[in-house]
Amino acid sequence: MADRRRWDLLAFGDPCMDLSLDVDQWPEAGGKVMARAAGHSAGGTTANAACALSRLGGRSAVFGRVGADLFGEQLRRSLRDDGVDVEHLQVAAGAAVDMGVDEAREDQRQVLRAVPHLVLGDGT
Repeated sequence: MADRRRWDLLAFGDPCMDLSLDVDQWPEAGGKVMARAAGHSAGGTTANAACALSRLGGRSAVFGRVGADLFGEQLRRSLRDDGVDVEHLQVAAGAAVDMGVDEAREDQRQVLRAVPHLVLGDGT
């Protein structure tokens, strides 16, 4: 019998946009540091699970919501580039993408997270 499932994984939730900075140290209050490199990618548990399965050859999709802004567009593109189906990833005017800034060093990792109130459904 043929496998009739459309996906191996349907990940529910609002994916995040991770901004990554390669720095020697986090700046002190009021200070500045230069990053050796910076990047962005889909992140958060919803996107991470969907992307990981897709990279392993599985079929995955995300059911959730992103903002109708540059970050929402880049997040959708990042997921698609990893082979994730974004047909059910709703673009919502006035919503904002959950953002995370990751600072990674050899011995530790710190994450700053901005989490707007995104909800599925009618906004309640």
